[in-house]
Amino acid sequence: MERYSALAFWSARREDARSCAVRAGRFLLSLSVLSDEMTAWREQGRSKTEAVAQKIYDPEDVGALERLFAKGVSQKDYSGEWNYDLGFSVLLWNGKNETLSINCGLYSSVPALSNAVILKIPKSFDVKSIDNTRRLIAAFVAAWDPDWVAVTAQSKLNHAGTDQHGRNQPFLDRGLYMKSSQGNPAFSSDVIEVRFGSGLVFLQN
Repeated sequence: MERYSALAFWSARREDARSCAVRAGRFLLSLSVLSDEMTAWREQGRSKTEAVAQKIYDPEDVGALERLFAKGVSQKDYSGEWNYDLGFSVLLWNGKNETLSINCGLYSSVPALSNAVILKIPKSFDVKSIDNTRRLIAAFVAAWDPDWVAVTAQSKLNHAGTDQHGRNQPFLDRGLYMKSSQGNPAFSSDVIEVRFGSGLVFLQN
């Protein structure tokens, strides 16, 4: 059975651990409404037994989420300084087969780098339902204010294009959101187009 992922990317945006935690809490709460299998997020461990025993993060406990992001800052570089310009990285697991990767607060001037949220979608969540895909994209947009979001089969991830700097480029499989500032692509007539926030959502019919 084909597995699906949802990906969100946005360019350099300086945010502290608290701001990332607030966004993450909002996002986790939205995911819990969408599916019972997109709940109980915790850190991974060195073994499955250790991971299962990890604390489950409450979406409304911003303090705990802030501490999680604060310890996700990149290791010191050769100068002995923390790489705060690379933002905060967090990897969570739902105790089953799904993971959630977050990189927030990156403001590096390196063109190839970007902020990102990548969710491995549960098999039970029907991404071929237009309403499900639309609601999932809406959760990403409301929480993270990304430049674009894609819901796609994992088998198609390797076929996604990159720009001249090596950054991932938007593409449509099951669903795509693009901020108006990212352009307005033309798709075939069977693709549903819905205005959402400061951009457009494209849904495969």
